Amino acid sequence: NIKKVIILRNGYSQIVSKDYWKNGKIKPEKHLVARAIFWRKSMERYFETWYNDPNCLTIRYENLSTNPKATVQQICTFLNIPFEPLANKIPKAFENRMSKWNKLNDELKQMVINEIEDIQQVIDETFPVQ
Repeated sequence: NIKKVIILRNGYSQIVSKDYWKNGKIKPEKHLVARAIFWRKSMERYFETWYNDPNCLTIRYENLSTNPKATVQQICTFLNIPFEPLANKIPKAFENRMSKWNKLNDELKQMVINEIEDIQQVIDETFPVQ
């Protein structure tokens, strides 16, 4: 009966974050595609396991960043813990950066889109950004 909170982030943003794909021994393009494949497989695994678990709450990172108070309140309710001690410590909002994705060249974007578009659409429909 362990409660779990899963935070799902837009895959396009997640895959290019921190520039991990630019570092390493393999070509950056191949590393980027490998990250996309890994992310897709992780999301497929999520839907096979955690999605139907009643002890698992899934929230979108994008909703957390635009409305942290409501999202933290939702988490507190799910975990059955008081929200009030946290209420004054929560920022009004924080930036959800898509800048690295937006700066990516079109060819690399298309490579990522080809790998994750279908599962990203499922996530967007199942857990819409509000």
